[in-house]
Amino acid sequence: MGNIDITGTGKIRNKDSLVKSVQRLAKQRNLRLGVWEEGMRIVLCPRGYLDFAWTKEKGLFAQWNLRCGCDTTPAGPGFHKAALELLEELGGLGIKEWKVQDRSDYQQDRDFEALRREWFLPWLEEQVSQVLAETQPGEMGYLFWETDQYRPEMVPDTIVTPLGRFPVAWLKEKLENGGLEELAQRLFLWDEPGMNAMYLRNRALKQLWEDCCFAPSDRSYQDRQGNADILDTLERSASMDPSLPQPVAEYRELCILDDREPNLPEDVPELEELCPIGYRKGEVLQPYDKLVVPLPGLYHYEWSNGGMDSAGAICRDEESESPIWHFTALRSRMGSAQFGLDMAQLQDVRTKQLEGGQAHWGWKEMPPRKKDDDLLYRVSCEAAVGDTLFVITITYLHPEHREDIYERLNRMAILK
Repeated sequence: MGNIDITGTGKIRNKDSLVKSVQRLAKQRNLRLGVWEEGMRIVLCPRGYLDFAWTKEKGLFAQWNLRCGCDTTPAGPGFHKAALELLEELGGLGIKEWKVQDRSDYQQDRDFEALRREWFLPWLEEQVSQVLAETQPGEMGYLFWETDQYRPEMVPDTIVTPLGRFPVAWLKEKLENGGLEELAQRLFLWDEPGMNAMYLRNRALKQLWEDCCFAPSDRSYQDRQGNADILDTLERSASMDPSLPQPVAEYRELCILDDREPNLPEDVPELEELCPIGYRKGEVLQPYDKLVVPLPGLYHYEWSNGGMDSAGAICRDEESESPIWHFTALRSRMGSAQFGLDMAQLQDVRTKQLEGGQAHWGWKEMPPRKKDDDLLYRVSCEAAVGDTLFVITITYLHPEHREDIYERLNRMAILK
């Protein structure tokens, strides 16, 4: 039946005035807002956002054409309701000829139960049936998973989703035995109207499964902010509905990592999970463009822009003496990419065939630049795939790390 979306079109005299009005509204509602030259994005919930684009008309008194698009699946019917109401409210911010169109019937009848029953539940059943049909025995499937982010550790006969990992057999049983309502509560982040206890619980679940490194809060600002947000959200959820099952064990684990006293009611029931919570507790396949390398989920992945020779991505654990991985990629304008490393300068050189190319790597010592500096080691790797040369450098302090680095490079692959 296709995705369920909402669109909006209108005209504005001054885009800067609109941005200021939206900034005030976002601050009042505690919404995230991103603005760039060609448009803006309002984030209502994880993976639930409204994208706006504006273009200038021609002429002396030209206005700006404003367009908005919002795919409300798979965030859920609760997000659909909130997104439509926000778009309608934006019409009071000076947007002329503002026209909002809802693919569903909700804009006309305002019947939330009908929206959920006639639009979102059939869509969910279709999506789950499709991923089950496509996932072969012994394989792992993905449902509502962003294609450009990491891939969790392989667990055969399971389906990876932002809100959890589910066995194929369990999903099939729910579909065949009328369990679509339960699937909606477990797979839609925002299944009900309003920011109620279930919405808050599911938002925290998404963070626990997909984002949380389960690292001490004092490791980094990112860990401190993420851990605190999960804990605060679960406590708000439990206070709103003490009978709603919660991930109590993971909550208590994060309390220890955040040095916080637990504050959930004692009788809050434990949420039954079929697989251990937290993709980043294990290994993840970290992509850089179409190249993927298995790395510890504990590592932070961040963009680095240090100039033409060092722009790329860095993966590391800031608090340990673990290796630091740096990724870059160069496109060839003259056809196939060519190796550039002088392998004669490296020790223990290895090679590997890849889908559409090949890789090679080796290591060398990095002499201290200053008297008190440590002796470092570096593995240098190149992967030539089609017109792209991927360059990976791994800097490490302890020689015993080299075996693990080589083993991970030997498992690198190209996304199909």
